[in-house]
Amino acid sequence: MENRKNERIVEDFKNFLIIDKQLAERTVERHLLEIKIFFKNSDRDLINATKADIRNYLMRFRGWCTYSYANILKTLRIFTGII
Repeated sequence: MENRKNERIVEDFKNFLIIDKQLAERTVERHLLEIKIFFKNSDRDLINATKADIRNYLMRFRGWCTYSYANILKTLRIFTGII
């Protein structure tokens, strides 16, 4: 992640997953990894991303295992639902 704003966003997301969602540590780590990968590989930050941006990002995972794709999609849905 390139800037403090993204780091703060990820930290807030982590707190949401732990406190509000009461997810297990390993699940939290997986969601955080997916968000960090998005920030690293996307031209836009997730807060300003449009549906088209997210769909374009998800296109990279076509052909992946259905469960892997579903987990990435789930993380993005949770994240975009709280911002």
